[in-house]
Amino acid sequence: MRRATRFLGGLLLACAALPSAASARDLPVQGGAGGTPFRTVCPAGSYLTGLLLRAGSLIESVQPLCASQAPESRDGAAGHSFGRASPAGVPHGGKGGVPTGQTCPADRFVAGIRIGFTRAENRPEYLDYVELRCRQVDAADPAQDTAVCTHTGNGCWTRHPSPGPFDGSTLAFQSQCGPEEAVTGLAGRSGLFVDALGLVCDRRPRLTRSPARPDRR
Repeated sequence: MRRATRFLGGLLLACAALPSAASARDLPVQGGAGGTPFRTVCPAGSYLTGLLLRAGSLIESVQPLCASQAPESRDGAAGHSFGRASPAGVPHGGKGGVPTGQTCPADRFVAGIRIGFTRAENRPEYLDYVELRCRQVDAADPAQDTAVCTHTGNGCWTRHPSPGPFDGSTLAFQSQCGPEEAVTGLAGRSGLFVDALGLVCDRRPRLTRSPARPDRR
């Protein structure tokens, strides 16, 4: 009976930590005007922890990498880190470029992104870089986030390296989930390349604590 009680308590705690489809929200898709819309969400109970990309002179395709919280525990709490990430859905974009990827450290999930685009005159056109903003499960201060950048030669700039006769900062965008949220999917537009990108946000992961064991005395 005690064993069944402990199992049920642990199951309820685990279920409470899972994101809910009803609570998911899409942030605006930002970037160029071309391409066909796409949307890929991580499997239930997992979070975006990285991206699979194909890159050449552009970021040519993008695919989410998702992982669930690992069961290992310390200090009586589980979920400090994430398990091995797996691709979700299919790649969005073209088949050119070289396969590459970027992932947050094992103890972090993606809380937001910064993205930059090539330009068509004074307008964004195709994806040039992606910078993941990675947050620890038990961190409350976004200032503690770390950045992981994948670019095509010019770094993760804030002002375009060849802006032309206009403010090149209009080619870079930031997309951030709320403080109580995590990224659980990607939305955007793509064709031969990645034209635009946005985020799907849901409830952030939490540490879970095992229920207290009954006194055997």
